[in-house]
Amino acid sequence: MKRPLINALLLDFDGIVAESERENGELVRAFFRERFGIEITADDERYIYGFPWPETFEALFGRYSIAMSPAEAWKLFFPEKLAWLSGHPVRMATGLPELAGLPVAKALVSGSHRKEIEAMLASAGHPHLGIDVTICRDDVSRSKPDPEGFLVACSRLGVPPAEAFVLEDSRPGIAAARAAGMPVAFVRELSPEDNAGLADVAFGTLADAVPWIRERLGRKRS
Repeated sequence: MKRPLINALLLDFDGIVAESERENGELVRAFFRERFGIEITADDERYIYGFPWPETFEALFGRYSIAMSPAEAWKLFFPEKLAWLSGHPVRMATGLPELAGLPVAKALVSGSHRKEIEAMLASAGHPHLGIDVTICRDDVSRSKPDPEGFLVACSRLGVPPAEAFVLEDSRPGIAAARAAGMPVAFVRELSPEDNAGLADVAFGTLADAVPWIRERLGRKRS
């Protein structure tokens, strides 16, 4: 990969900042089992990781015969997810304080809804992320793998897409970064999938990524 000049960091939330992808899979499996008597398969999980809930339920309902619309189902599921979060602190990524301290513009770009992100951060005690802009599912018309979220984040930060560096874990997220023309890293720590081969570079944790990013920062902020 050509050495990037980094003037912005764009972070996914689920699977990068917070350990929530595996929990999402478990919650969806429990919901389908208890509501519909359906056991979600390993193949079904590819529709869970990296996708917003409306798209996940639309895809899963296309695979099963269920007497309810996908929209009705995910609107039942979403409050249950928020209630679950109130009693289950979410684990945050290793190296998050070090990443937050880097003197560079930062944005969260997530397929999660804002209420869900806020609930996860609250469950973790509101850790400092050093984020300047948050783009979530509520802010865009098209979700990952569409690049809209990443491009909107760059526009709000005032940074050209080629000077942004993306930290992702999912296939849709990596594809969205590629479509936006941005270099992208896969971070293994919190990901339920190994998507290292899809990214430009891979790190074990955010802490591992910090020195690599610091060496490539462009116009540093004070």
